[in-house]
Amino acid sequence: MKNVVEYMSAKETAVLLSISPASISNWVKQGYLSHSKWGYPKQEVQILKKKLDAGTVTRLNTRANKSRSHNIFIPNEYITSEHSLQAITSLVKFIQHHHLETETSLFLLMLNLLKQYAQWGACDGDFLNGKNYKRQSVFTFTHNWYKKLTAPIDIQQPQHQYLLNYDLPKEQDILGIMYQSLLWEGKKSQLGSYYTPEKIIAHLLSNKLHTSHQALDPCCGTGQFLLHFAQKIKDPNHIYGCDIDPIAVNIAKFNLLIAFIEDEFTPNIFHLNTLLVDAPPFPKMDLIATNPPWGAKYSTEILSCIKKKCPDIKSKETFSFFIVKMNQWLKKQGEICMILPESITNIRAHEDIRRYILDKYSINSIQILGRCFKKVMSSVIGLSMTKKNSLNHSIDIEKDQIKYQITQNRFLFNNRAIFDIHITPQDLIICKKLEEKPHVTLQNNACWALGIVTGNNKLYLHSQKTHKEMEVIYKGTDINPFYMQEAYQFIHYTPQNFQQVAPLKNYRASEKLLYRFISKRLIFAYDNHQHLTLNSANILIPHIPNYPTKIVLGFLNSDLFNFYFMKKFNALKILRGDIEQLPFPLLRQKQQKIMIDLVDDILHTKKPEKIKVLNQFIFELFFISKKDQAYIYGVLQQ
Repeated sequence: MKNVVEYMSAKETAVLLSISPASISNWVKQGYLSHSKWGYPKQEVQILKKKLDAGTVTRLNTRANKSRSHNIFIPNEYITSEHSLQAITSLVKFIQHHHLETETSLFLLMLNLLKQYAQWGACDGDFLNGKNYKRQSVFTFTHNWYKKLTAPIDIQQPQHQYLLNYDLPKEQDILGIMYQSLLWEGKKSQLGSYYTPEKIIAHLLSNKLHTSHQALDPCCGTGQFLLHFAQKIKDPNHIYGCDIDPIAVNIAKFNLLIAFIEDEFTPNIFHLNTLLVDAPPFPKMDLIATNPPWGAKYSTEILSCIKKKCPDIKSKETFSFFIVKMNQWLKKQGEICMILPESITNIRAHEDIRRYILDKYSINSIQILGRCFKKVMSSVIGLSMTKKNSLNHSIDIEKDQIKYQITQNRFLFNNRAIFDIHITPQDLIICKKLEEKPHVTLQNNACWALGIVTGNNKLYLHSQKTHKEMEVIYKGTDINPFYMQEAYQFIHYTPQNFQQVAPLKNYRASEKLLYRFISKRLIFAYDNHQHLTLNSANILIPHIPNYPTKIVLGFLNSDLFNFYFMKKFNALKILRGDIEQLPFPLLRQKQQKIMIDLVDDILHTKKPEKIKVLNQFIFELFFISKKDQAYIYGVLQQ
């Protein structure tokens, strides 16, 4: 009897491999999976999963699969000295070399610290005898953690003795640092688990805490926010924490027990999924402060439950769910302080949570913090809000040493309720000069297309033209303002073999603009030779009535439009939705001719001084003073 082949659907395969349906299609093209009308062979999918988990299919693991990474890295941003870094590095290498289980290692290091703090003093090494502990609460905590360990401890084993007696550096959360250093990068990515440096917490919570406050961190990790609470709040029973990670919860409990080293108490830190709790095991809070997980991966079932509890949120973003949930746990006039990705302020997908915030909270301050977390590209903000609705009040904005105020209702009237936090009062005056001049936009007045995604550049791209069917193809870095530099890659255009292509008519348009997709600046080039582009170089074909393409090109590359774009959107990607909002001024026929002549001159000569002449013409069109021009150039050079 022949073996019956079982098949999986695309959705089942995507879930099992933790990838998108689009990636499945590409992996089939590259030969990593097979596919038939019945689906994907189950046994083949399971074998591929084992290879991925073991890290043996390195090409797939390195392609947008950060959640699979078995790499570890030490979070230097938490460490205060070179001596500490060396000691931690040495300890991590020891644990790896001896293949010691992570939680067992952390438990032994916790016992090590208990000895240092004189909380446990058994000369025979008996950590299960309550008489050897200074406080009953510390013994109870230690005993409860030990019961949950999956690996046994032999206190006389040399490796265990090494951890028990290692000279640990004096860091505020040394167990948390060790846990972060031993946790796989993939696990951090799946949990959204990147802990917060103490100096950022201190800055965020400056003047927020009072001695009688009840304060909560609903995703407390190993307790960085809780330790800061402990510096001001006198009663440890008024400090609360929750986390989905049981190891992190035990470390947080230990940290709080040491922070209140003379008090006998049981830490109010709970192992639970905050987003699924309806009746929390604590009262409503005066202050909630946290760095919630970003982009954490939940199962379909759990995500469905969370969405039912937060129907206002369509984006499926974890931090948005936390903002909604915490509103339920705050007292009236209570305050919430959060570390969040700056993308919450301007990305289209987060319009839902921006509108929720404007409806439910008064924003007190926004701190623009930049990149703060190792291996995380996102810039972050510190957001402080009070549980009340008041649009007509001022928000304190802080970036580096610059401070200014804006009104909350400005956000409400922005397109998609964008929090345009980078626009100072002086910036606003300049931006309004563009917006108040009669203008048109590219919305519904352009054709947009993506560059080619081959799925395997090594296979399809060549450094030389080896046969007549091959043609040059441009990538993002080949594009300069106004024109393209010489490209050195060639491709045979076989769209049926590629992962993603635009309609051919877009590549072969008689006149089009190419632009860098990954960029802080607007960089657009003119193409009337029907060239192909890779996905780092996208395509814009304007068709504003009576508005020539070269005029669009001139404005998009101008310093004034770059300033406006930077202030309005502050993005690292050039997104269609943002470009569609740019205000192209209506021009008289004479003004159009001047601009076209200037752009033609730039395309012909490629001389920088010609671009300066065009910039000056555009400044004068909008009546931008010499003083404001100097300010704009200063901003663009930052």
